[in-house]
Parts: sequence; C-alpha cells; structure tokens
Amino acid sequence: MLAGGRSAEHEVSLASGRAVREGLQSAGHEVLWVQIERDGAWHHEDRRLSVCPGEGLLGVDVVFAALHGPFGEDGTVQGMLETLDVAYVGAGVAASAVCMDKVLFKQLMGAAGVEQVEYVGVREQRCRCSSSRRTWARRSAS
Repeated sequence: MLAGGRSAEHEVSLASGRAVREGLQSAGHEVLWVQIERDGAWHHEDRRLSVCPGEGLLGVDVVFAALHGPFGEDGTVQGMLETLDVAYVGAGVAASAVCMDKVLFKQLMGAAGVEQVEYVGVREQRCRCSSSRRTWARRSAS
C-alpha cells in the first residue's frame, strides 16, 4: 500500500490508503504500509526506504497506490514501480499521465469520437500573465 505523496492532496491520500488497507486486510490480505512523505521520501515501519531498479519493493507481489495528484496519480510512481519490476493496481504510465492533463484527455476522447460538452481549457502559465494579456481558448463540442 502506497499512500501520502508530495502533492497538496497528501492527507486525502493517507485517508484513502487507510480505507483501502482496512478493506484488503478484512479480505484476508497481508498489507505492508509504505508512506510517501511530503518531501518524497518513502518510509516503511519508521525507516526510510531505498529502492533499486529491478529489485522489487519489500518483496511484495503487487502495489496498490492510493495516491492523488502530481507525483503519484500522474504516471510518475507507476513508472518507478515498473522500473522496480513491481506489479501494481490501476492504470499504467501513459494513461495516468494523459488523464492528469484534463484538456489533453478531452481532446483525445473527442478525436476518438466521444462526444464532449463545451469546455474552456486554461493553462496555468496563461493565468500568471497580466490580465491584459490573458488569452482564453473556447473549445466547441464538435
């Protein structure tokens, strides 16, 4: 079980992780808790973990990552787990990365023929410029 993480959703991830851990344990599974701190350090039973490509993670069969936001839900941890040769639950690296970029995801779904409601995509860098230079792009449903 991976929980915590570097994102602003750290506490939400810990709560999600605890709920998933309880469910897995009540179903008879052994669950090892790995907490990712706000600074990105990984801990298990009060000791900092070091990871090495191809060497797995604490001998587990599969990882359930209850992580939210960047540095966890965006494909980065999934990529690290793949480097460690550890199986994990959920979407892979590419799908996770695409789904974090909501505008890109909507564009890909639209290109695949999935109908879209009208939406406006705003990029953070555009919001930081002066109001006289702000540009907004409206995307139609077609």
